[in-house]
Amino acid sequence: MLHSLASAVANYFFDKNDKYPIDIYIYGIELVISSVVGTSLIILTGILTHTFIECLIYIVVFSFIRIYTGGYHCMTYLKCNIVTIISYILVFLSLRFFGSIFANPFIMFGGFALTILLAIFFAPVKHENKELTISEKKKYKILSVVMITLFYSVSTILYYVFDVKQTLIIFPTCITIDIAMLISIIKNIYISRRISQ
Repeated sequence: MLHSLASAVANYFFDKNDKYPIDIYIYGIELVISSVVGTSLIILTGILTHTFIECLIYIVVFSFIRIYTGGYHCMTYLKCNIVTIISYILVFLSLRFFGSIFANPFIMFGGFALTILLAIFFAPVKHENKELTISEKKKYKILSVVMITLFYSVSTILYYVFDVKQTLIIFPTCITIDIAMLISIIKNIYISRRISQ
């Protein structure tokens, strides 16, 4: 259904004389539609669970860090949106039940250290659909470290200085990004071992 909709939109706006093949436009439109649907579902979940501010923080942090670190990607848009919603719900529930643990400065620093180390050693995680040059890899690594440091710093200042409890959601959000990176790293190791056999 998504492919048919994207194909109809692409065929309406573009023709065979355009700069790129129509398939590229279709793929781009599919990504846009899927992203809008996924983001809308997270916002709806945030509204229904009375965590609208937290859901906006989650979307911003997840999007800005994940674009540079990379990580696990689902094979279909439907699975991607389902995993995205489940991830947000798990992040929200972990904040609800373990918020006081996340507020512990030692735990927060430990989470920050883990995320930074993963970014330093593995970001950006290799993906077959997104080949990067050496300079792009270096840039993405630096930007991922900068983004992680920025968001953790903002969260720490807003929580400890201004008592803005919603910013604690940054901690489990970064853990979600860590898990996505680790899954992708393990998958890449598994694939490379199978190829070498």
